[in-house]
Amino acid sequence: MKLTTLLTTRRIAAELQAKTKHEIVQELARVATADLAWARATEVERLLLEREAMASTGIGEGVAIPHASYERSPEMTLALARSVDGVPYDAIDGKPVNLFFVLLVPSDQPGPHLKTLARITKVIKSIQVREALLTAADAAGMLEALAHAEEGLH
Repeated sequence: MKLTTLLTTRRIAAELQAKTKHEIVQELARVATADLAWARATEVERLLLEREAMASTGIGEGVAIPHASYERSPEMTLALARSVDGVPYDAIDGKPVNLFFVLLVPSDQPGPHLKTLARITKVIKSIQVREALLTAADAAGMLEALAHAEEGLH
């Protein structure tokens, strides 16, 4: 499944304002639930913080993939957010995180999200893709950059 089919521009934030990990998770929860009538930002925030307490989802190279199983979720959804300056996020390489992919998955479908996590990792490993996402003018530009990156996947 293409990442762009899981996204809308309303669930893309081109300029996160938060400066700490906890604040970022709060902001990510609001972004991830922006156009989802069934979702509650406070619940998503709690779930993401619980997941982060187990182990950081900061995968390195300025990227984090916070994700959670959410009982209200009827389908897998994705949000994308950018912090131009980067935020300390306990990433495995110790570097600040600039790009956040937030994945919410239905509680009764624990398996399919692994392919989506792998797809995110595959797309984002390219420095050119990361740069395109970091330099896009706005949410629409970020979505376009992601769509272009996915065209190159096999």
